[in-house]
Amino acid sequence: MEEPKKLSLKLIINPRNTIVFMMIFHFVGLVGTSMVVSRELFLALVPTHLLLMSFLILAFHKDWSPKFIGILIFTYLAGFFAELLGVETGLIFGDYNYGETLGWKWMGIPFMIGVNWIIMVYSSVMVASKLSDRKWVRITAAALLMVFADVFIEPIAIANDYWSWGGVGVPLQNYLGWFVISFAIITVWFSFLKLKTNKVAYSLYWIQLVFFILLNLFS
Repeated sequence: MEEPKKLSLKLIINPRNTIVFMMIFHFVGLVGTSMVVSRELFLALVPTHLLLMSFLILAFHKDWSPKFIGILIFTYLAGFFAELLGVETGLIFGDYNYGETLGWKWMGIPFMIGVNWIIMVYSSVMVASKLSDRKWVRITAAALLMVFADVFIEPIAIANDYWSWGGVGVPLQNYLGWFVISFAIITVWFSFLKLKTNKVAYSLYWIQLVFFILLNLFS
């Protein structure tokens, strides 16, 4: 029989309660970012938000094998250096540069961008895993989910100094680049991991998607 304190923690810290917390957290963020009086404060919290969301989805991951840890590190580095190459050359995503909202940078690339790649890849993989049993369908679907989310992220990111584009508007090259890089990273996930369902990561994709859709409407 479990000790009462340990049992009570399990009742509080579970996927359902965590998902509810994430919904409330994003709702507060939606209101705070939409209001001019509080926008600056909430934008300053963006790096903290990314760290918290990554912690929550990884806290409910069920198989912490060395292989999984290695793929997390690979995802961070692949995402970070794809962005570095993209900014330096303009060949992957187009002509763009990062602003100050995502926090500390190295060679012009925020350290948090690698964390964002982990969040988006993991959550997209969880959604795609529900859509088909076929590996290549899952990979393609997850990459498309990444691009679909980015369509709604871009206007908010540009307006709030996450990053900026050298030309007028977001180039089609950005979405093609997102698909190609996402497809490559996600192929590694589905090729080397047998992932169990993570309801928190699955839900986070939809919570963030709704968050950015509503932020586009109310900003």
